[in-house]
Amino acid sequence: MRRRGQLQDTSNKQQAAGNKRQIVSYKALATGLLLYAFCLRLTTRTSRLITRSLPLVACSFFFLSLASAQQVSASIDRDKILIGEQITLQLKAEGIRTGDNPIVMWFNLPDTINHLEVVKRSPVDTLDVDGSTTYMQNFTITSFDSGKWVLPAMQLNLQNSNTVLITDSFAIEVLPVDVSNLKQYHEMKDIIPVEVKTNWWRVAIFAIILLAMAIFIYYLTKRKKKQPAVKQLTVKPSLFEETIAKLEALQKENLPATIFYAKLDAICRQYLQEQLYIRALHLTQDELTQQLNVYLQQQDVRITFYQLLRLINAVKFAKYTPPAAQQTESINTAKATVQYIHYQLQRTTQQHAQSLVSKY
Repeated sequence: MRRRGQLQDTSNKQQAAGNKRQIVSYKALATGLLLYAFCLRLTTRTSRLITRSLPLVACSFFFLSLASAQQVSASIDRDKILIGEQITLQLKAEGIRTGDNPIVMWFNLPDTINHLEVVKRSPVDTLDVDGSTTYMQNFTITSFDSGKWVLPAMQLNLQNSNTVLITDSFAIEVLPVDVSNLKQYHEMKDIIPVEVKTNWWRVAIFAIILLAMAIFIYYLTKRKKKQPAVKQLTVKPSLFEETIAKLEALQKENLPATIFYAKLDAICRQYLQEQLYIRALHLTQDELTQQLNVYLQQQDVRITFYQLLRLINAVKFAKYTPPAAQQTESINTAKATVQYIHYQLQRTTQQHAQSLVSKY
């Protein structure tokens, strides 16, 4: 009986402990659910705050990236030289967006600054990469004063908000030239007087030569002058004949295409200027063709001559090399145009003369 009572008490204690453990587990589960709900609510509020702050953060990062992308730098190839030696200073501006924030004022480096002199300035080079531009310029600098001189920092001004980008400064040491160990170096000496001696033999030879030249000149002037030959009157060819002769002579020459068409263009324009009284030598192709429309009324002549002018421009400016056989065709076109203008002017002159005769 005592043994059975002990077993019953033990089972009752185990059942009570199990019930306590079950209650504790329920409390832990409830506490976990409350913590999860609180964290979920806190996370929702935090996410809303982060979502609302994202545009501000993005804009801040954007402007910070723009500010960090635009930078300037300066560099020198060495910081220690002898008097009169040269160094190279390179100024660079990177990440400049010319559309959004262009440069207002470039680096201002005077010709002489703090015992340093600018010998040469290179042009400003530009390099476009991904919408931004990099500017770079080199300066050749020297000094003729020994000592340690500071090349000050320089600034670059941008348009937006008067942004100023500043470079670093450099200390340049200029060393004097040591000539004490030079073997060819000597001190200055006084002027040494030199005794001048007259060489009478040279004077006598020079006098004899002058006398012989005077006698020869006198003999030439006293000779009987020949009667000057009578100059034969020559008739100067007309502008038309002279132009045709120049074209035929050009056709016989074996010239490269560039020289050939340059001479052909000069001959044609010279004839048009002197014959038609237009400034053909100073007009472009389009301006010349507009003024020639009045004189070249026959369509085939006008079209072939305008094609010749376009061919000449292609050879002169576009480096076009036509075949060699086309030079003969070009000469024939130029001749036909000159002959057409010449005959048209003659016909107009005759018609005008006949109208005057019939009037009087």
